[in-house]
Amino acid sequence: MYRFLIFITLLIINPLASFSQELAWSLVADRRTDTKLYDKHDISTQNNQLVLDFSEFARNRKPIKIELSEDATPNASFSFFTFIKSSVGSIQNAIIVSNKQEDSSDGWEIRANELGGWEWNLRSNNKIVAEYKTTSSKYAINDGDLHMLGFSYDYRKNQAWIYFDGEHIGIINIDKANASGFNEIFIGGIGSNEKTAFAGYFKKLYLFKDVMRLGSVKRLFTNNPKYKGTIGVNGTFYNRIKVLTWNVTDGGTTHGNVVGPKRTLKILKDSKADIISLNETKESLEYFAEELGFYFYSVNDDLAILSRFPIKRTLKIFSTDKLGAIEINISKKQSLYYFNIALDNKADWSDFSNRYSDETFRMKELESRGKDVTEIMEQIEIILKPSKNTSIILSGELNYISAEDENGDYNTYPVSKIIRNYGFKDSYREFHPNSRVYHGYTRNTNSDDHRQGRIDYILYKGKKLMVNHSQTLNKHPLKFPSNNYGVLTEFIWKK
Repeated sequence: MYRFLIFITLLIINPLASFSQELAWSLVADRRTDTKLYDKHDISTQNNQLVLDFSEFARNRKPIKIELSEDATPNASFSFFTFIKSSVGSIQNAIIVSNKQEDSSDGWEIRANELGGWEWNLRSNNKIVAEYKTTSSKYAINDGDLHMLGFSYDYRKNQAWIYFDGEHIGIINIDKANASGFNEIFIGGIGSNEKTAFAGYFKKLYLFKDVMRLGSVKRLFTNNPKYKGTIGVNGTFYNRIKVLTWNVTDGGTTHGNVVGPKRTLKILKDSKADIISLNETKESLEYFAEELGFYFYSVNDDLAILSRFPIKRTLKIFSTDKLGAIEINISKKQSLYYFNIALDNKADWSDFSNRYSDETFRMKELESRGKDVTEIMEQIEIILKPSKNTSIILSGELNYISAEDENGDYNTYPVSKIIRNYGFKDSYREFHPNSRVYHGYTRNTNSDDHRQGRIDYILYKGKKLMVNHSQTLNKHPLKFPSNNYGVLTEFIWKK
């Protein structure tokens, strides 16, 4: 075992010349410059590479505290990445890297978990306000290989982009907290306690003072010889795109915390959807995303978007309490703006015995859903400035009654009228114009005593999109796991 000293670079000229981001701080365990800072820590050889040793074979496993200079302290957007390795089959619950003084302190952490995977979270005011946790072996770190874990924090949008081995996994909105402003980093744990220290090895750590672009993250990971990824999106033109929207009810746990999500996942897989809007995702989002192999955007605890295709960016439109908006790179020639919406159920049409002509109902709907939809549509026009070639899909639990389902009098259905006036089409009703035969109810008949109705929609706009098929998802071989049915639409994408 070697006992070389660790080389630390603070505010040096960026050696990663291909990156536009400023390298604020780095630690690389393969240099032999004597800094006399960490001479008590072990450096060992793994796969012919020197690594900082926190494993069971190390003599000193006390966590390392790094004090950042004033210039290196990130006060806004930043990115952090670490290259680590743990033993095959290792199961542990330990902080790998953090900026927290204590385990219960406010701040972010990257942690090894009991599943052999890893997680990232941000704590504020004594509670976790944002979190990602691996649930499957796909992102395991206990396979004996070197892995890159990290995230980019976007201060302006207040969200974290999560990465694993150079690949973007998902995006998490952060509410009422700030991940920046720290001036310390703790490596291998917190404090000086070896008892809770991470058991593994560190190869490199990087702190950048900006949001890292996906291409830069991929290039950073090329140092790992196992990396075989490519930069950019698939050049294949996709002629057909399947879209699903579904309120899965408490993360699909209605029929059991394990059984329920499994039944929900089967329906998601069988749908063969390319993009999925989910409501009431709760704690099942990572499970669905990892099992499907999809990218995800966690808008809030109840609202999420899953995509087979890379997420190019998120959009600040309306409020993340009710809406998530992203731009998706489907191919080099195909880009899609996608929205998931959950509108209030105030002025519930099922509470009105004569709701279709009830003036009170119309006024209440205009004050709630009508006001929200108008603002959403106006912001889409201002921010996106859509043309006929702009492809937009707007889906989710909108909770309104469509004029096309009833008498066709749009004045009786204010939200339906607003949506039509902004040029959005209803994919299900376009494919099934006869509402008497194809009612398309999405409120499960077993859910409650309310009337049945169609309250979930996939709306679209843009001349490149054409509806090929649309249906409700309401069957499972044993028992349908949600109080709401899903809507699945296949679009033909015209060149």
